[in-house]
Amino acid sequence: MVLNGCVMIRDIGVCVTLETRISELCAQAVAIQDTDALRPIMEELRNALHEHNEDLKRAIGEYPFLLDDLTKPAA
Repeated sequence: MVLNGCVMIRDIGVCVTLETRISELCAQAVAIQDTDALRPIMEELRNALHEHNEDLKRAIGEYPFLLDDLTKPAA
């Protein structure tokens, strides 16, 4: 659950940014030895990355100018 830019982790009342959670999940995935234990971590990481991607798309859509304007020379 997302609350004020934070992600609630498994209803335990811990609030971290999505970027922090992605970083933590990456570290867990690299450190884990058991393939079966890796599956839920990778699923959670995939979901977090998808959510982050959607947030970025939304932010770019709300940006005050078109990105095409960046490629045009200044007048």
